[in-house]
Amino acid sequence: MIRVAVLGATGQTGTRVVQQALDAGHAVKALVRSPEKMSIKHERLQIEKVNIFDTSSMLPHFKDTDAIVHCVGVNVQWNPTTLFSDSIKAIVEAMRGAQIKKIAILSLQLSDAKISEEFGWLMKWAFSLFFWFIKPITDDVVKMEHYLQGECDDLEWTAVKPVQLVNKPPSGKIIHHNEGQYLEGGQNWTISRGDVAKFMLQVVTSKDKEFANKLISMGTKD
Repeated sequence: MIRVAVLGATGQTGTRVVQQALDAGHAVKALVRSPEKMSIKHERLQIEKVNIFDTSSMLPHFKDTDAIVHCVGVNVQWNPTTLFSDSIKAIVEAMRGAQIKKIAILSLQLSDAKISEEFGWLMKWAFSLFFWFIKPITDDVVKMEHYLQGECDDLEWTAVKPVQLVNKPPSGKIIHHNEGQYLEGGQNWTISRGDVAKFMLQVVTSKDKEFANKLISMGTKD
């Protein structure tokens, strides 16, 4: 058993991380903005209200914890956001204060990459339009990833970058993955939130450092 703290535990992916961690016999701290939205109840689940921008709010709950799973997200918006770049700094500071090394972070596919030449013109156009539409979010995700790459060598962080998410349980399919901004050959694939949760838990519970300090893109073949 390990002790896992889940940020964004009331979201669609975070909820699955919590449930899978409990099913695996782990102790879980759900660290959320609105505790009343947490629908899961369990004797090994502790629910606490935190401010992800405030190190002092998180630090007491990070103590006696082995790893962090970060599933905080934001709705599509036109206005600039600093949710990812500001919160990760507070989270990392709290991790260092609590002497925690491992964190898996839910990121975005293709947040900082040119549209691949392997795509056809229609796929290139669709991706260009989509990423223009969510540019305020991807710009901030890029800042978060650059911060991790540039200032967090003392941690074992993994930025998980799924292809199109579908709100389903673990599929049982092989999870294909590679290091980098996009899944090679898999941009028209999907992946269930259950599979993403499974992978993130694997990252923080395994002694293997295969995915440490990397951007990992992933998907499952339909």
